[in-house]
Amino acid sequence: MISQLLNDPLIAPLWAFALLSLAVFVLTVWRSIEASQFDVNKLPKLLDTLVLQKLVPLAILGVAAKTVSDATVGDALVVAYIAGIVAASAAEVRQLIDAVKGDTFPAEIAMTDSPDG
Repeated sequence: MISQLLNDPLIAPLWAFALLSLAVFVLTVWRSIEASQFDVNKLPKLLDTLVLQKLVPLAILGVAAKTVSDATVGDALVVAYIAGIVAASAAEVRQLIDAVKGDTFPAEIAMTDSPDG
């Protein structure tokens, strides 16, 4: 049942989103190392903010959409799941572009302990 769920076409966008999130995470860490602002103690918070806070709710919504028995509720969950994936992916692509260009770190993550960045 688990392998069937993981190979489901509805779950495929979640895998793509996870890859986008991990790419943003890796590029953000790399850019902070390049800028000599990297703090290894900030990695858990960075992983939580850039990946887990977005991925986990979408995964729960996707699993709920596949496992709910009521068709109407299932359809509503699928619509919410797809809308969430689209919105989160759009934001993630924007962060990926910023990370590739090296323009900015996410505002909610200060890579140093100093108040100015």
